Amino acid sequence: MANLSWAKIYLDNVFVGYLKEEPGSRCCFTYDESFRTKSKTPIAINLPLTEEKHYYEQGLHPFFDNLVAEGWLAEIQAKALGISTDNRFQLLMAFGHDLVGAVTVIDPNTQYKIRIDQENYLKKITIKSKASMSGVQPKIFAYKRDGKYFPVELDRASSHIAKLKGKYPQIIENEYLCMLATKILLEDDAIADVEIDEVEGIGEALLVKRFDRDTNAKKIHFEEFASLLNLKAHYKYDASYKDLADYINTSPLCIKTDLEKLFRRILACILLGNTDAHVKNFAMYHNDSGLRLTPIYDMVFVRYYDELSSHLALSLNEDLDLPLGEIKEKHLKILCHDFQLREKVLELAVTDFSHRLEKIYNLIEQQKKINSKLRKAFMEHIKKRWNGTFKNILKK
Repeated sequence: MANLSWAKIYLDNVFVGYLKEEPGSRCCFTYDESFRTKSKTPIAINLPLTEEKHYYEQGLHPFFDNLVAEGWLAEIQAKALGISTDNRFQLLMAFGHDLVGAVTVIDPNTQYKIRIDQENYLKKITIKSKASMSGVQPKIFAYKRDGKYFPVELDRASSHIAKLKGKYPQIIENEYLCMLATKILLEDDAIADVEIDEVEGIGEALLVKRFDRDTNAKKIHFEEFASLLNLKAHYKYDASYKDLADYINTSPLCIKTDLEKLFRRILACILLGNTDAHVKNFAMYHNDSGLRLTPIYDMVFVRYYDELSSHLALSLNEDLDLPLGEIKEKHLKILCHDFQLREKVLELAVTDFSHRLEKIYNLIEQQKKINSKLRKAFMEHIKKRWNGTFKNILKK
C-alpha cells in the first residue's frame, strides 16, 4: 500500500497540529497538545480545540479544502505535479506555503516531484512560489519595492494579490471601477485598496492590497463563509444570503453591526451588478473579541458579461432565486426580515445610497482611461437597477 501523506499545520508560524490522509479518501486533523492547551482560538470554527482527532470522511475537511487553488492556478499546479485537479490533498501539500489567511501547510517528507515550465515565466514563478489562492481568475501574489510591483517567489512576503488579464474583456478595469464605486456606496465600510499597475515580467494587473497581512507582514487569521458554513469550495454557490445572516445571528462570536454591514454589501451587489458574490467572497476575521467581517475584497460588475449568469450567486433565501432584473422592493424587504433587521435599516441604507449616486456617476465619467463601453454599461446598469429595485423604497 502506498504511503499516506501527512503535513504540519502552522497558524501565523505557530505549530498547530497534523493533517493526515487516511485510508478510504478521508483525512484527519489533530491539534498539537501545546497549541490546544495554550490557544484561545481554534484554527477553524468547525475544528474546535478538542483532544479528539477531527476526521472528515470525504477528502479534505472544508476548512482546508477552501485553501486549495481553483481554476487556472489549480490546473497549472496539477500539471506540474502530474496529478488530477481532484487530488486536492496533494495540491495543498505541495502548494500550501503561502495561503490566504494565517495558515501554512508544510510537507516534511516531500514525496512528489514538481515539473516547472522553464519556457513560461508566469507559470514558472507561479509554481516556484508554492502559493495557493481560490477563484477562477488568474492571479499571483506580489510585493512592492521602490514603487514597483514584483511577483513573489518562495520565502518572500507578499503585500498584494495581482489579478491578471483573463478570458473576460476588461476584467481588470471592470473590477477596479466596481471597487471604486463600492468605496463610495459603502463609505462607512472597509474595502480593500486597489490600483492598476504593471507587475515586472508579467504585465498589467489589478493589485489588491492584502488585508490578511499587517504592515510588518504578520499573518492575520480569517475564514471565508464557505468554511464557516462547513461547505467545500465546490459548493460555494449552494447557500443563500439568509444562511450568512443566520450564522451571524446565531453565533455568540458575532455582533449585530456586522449583520447590517453584510446586508448593505448584498444591496451593493444588486445595485452594482455583482452576481458572483458567493460564500467564498465573504469572510470573517478571528480576533480576541470573536468573529468580525473582513474588508470587501471582490466586487465586479459581472452583468457586463452576457455569457455569465443573470442570477445572484446565492439565492436571497431558500425560496427566492431570482434574476437580478426581477428583484423588486418587496424582495429587499423579505431579505431585510430574513436578516432579522427592522425595515428602517433598509430605508436608511437606500437613503444613503441615493445621496451617493451622483458621486458614483461622476467617478465613472472621470475614469477616462477605462473603456468607454464598459463605463457606459456600468452607469446604465446602476440607473436601471436603482429605478427598478431601490427607488420606490424612498417614496414611503
